[in-house]
Amino acid sequence: GWPKPWLFFRVLATMVIAYIACTFTLMHLSDAGNMIPAVMILGAFAVPVTTLTFFFEMNTPRNVSIHRIATLFLLGAVVSLVFALIGYTLPVLGSMGNMAAGIVEEVAKLLTVVIVVRGLRYKYILNGLLFGATVGAGFAAFETSGYALNQGLLAGSSLHAGVVMMLEVLRTRAFLTPWGHVAWTAIAAGAFWRVKGSQPMQLSMLFDSRFLKAFMIPVVLHTIWDAPWQLPFDGNYILSALVSWYVVFGLVQQGLRQVKDEQREHLQTTLAHVEASLQPPGVVAV
Repeated sequence: GWPKPWLFFRVLATMVIAYIACTFTLMHLSDAGNMIPAVMILGAFAVPVTTLTFFFEMNTPRNVSIHRIATLFLLGAVVSLVFALIGYTLPVLGSMGNMAAGIVEEVAKLLTVVIVVRGLRYKYILNGLLFGATVGAGFAAFETSGYALNQGLLAGSSLHAGVVMMLEVLRTRAFLTPWGHVAWTAIAAGAFWRVKGSQPMQLSMLFDSRFLKAFMIPVVLHTIWDAPWQLPFDGNYILSALVSWYVVFGLVQQGLRQVKDEQREHLQTTLAHVEASLQPPGVVAV
């Protein structure tokens, strides 16, 4: 059945309290410039890490360690950002401007998951969702840090103005994070694991029609998110968020059903062995 993910609430509350405390210190106490890195890190990482915690709790097989998640979070963020920057240098994609983000960044994040995560023991759709959410969370956190630095501190005419702009960037992107990179990469990786299953990873899986149809969802949603035309009342963001999490919960439902079916098969096999062991000698079970 559906797990009850409450840990992510506590993680969010802890990081928000720490962020508020550091921000208050930075804005109201003199000579508190040393708090700027703490505010930037907490503001950029709080919501991605919290959303990742939700996916960690939804991974009911409990076959992925926190150490692996932490490694994938950091390594995946760096590798996916490098892949994305390389993708933007390609002439065709670079000429598309913001509209290229849906292709470049979603491909970069998925390739990172496929390259970094290997092993036959990760066979569940829920594993794929978790791995995708991990890379997406790392990508979002590092990207937000970059935006906060470039659009905030470096763009401000004074330190105070730069800090104010940095805080605005952090708040805006923190609010948008759960509906963007984390959900999109979770969808892409979950769809890939639905095709992969317990098989070794093969390049041909990336061209499987079952995967490609699902992978187009985050690509299209990301493109709509960054489109030059915007629907009234932030309609692009709302539409993308609703569709993203509708698909996420659909994949979670499929993942839970996969685990349940495996449990049922294991139980039936165990009962068959027990029944056979209880048969008197010479009697063949029907």
